Amino acid sequence: MFVEGDHERYLEAKEAIELIIRENRKPNDPVIHIGEKSPYGPPDRTVEVPDRFVGLIIGRAGDNLKQISAATSTKIFMPQKNS
Repeated sequence: MFVEGDHERYLEAKEAIELIIRENRKPNDPVIHIGEKSPYGPPDRTVEVPDRFVGLIIGRAGDNLKQISAATSTKIFMPQKNS
């Protein structure tokens, strides 16, 4: 997951994403890095997201990502995972 924004805003977005993960994580969940290339250019920052939380973080119709992005004034991009 790529997060674009100044450092303070990045930290706010990262915390919101990590809160969703902490509230739903199980002890042995694997952590993966999702992403290849941001459409906004080289990513400023990335956030590692456990595979099983991707849908939860995105939310229905992208609502969670949109809310985090708006609340933190950042651009967040989740590229498709390659099989």
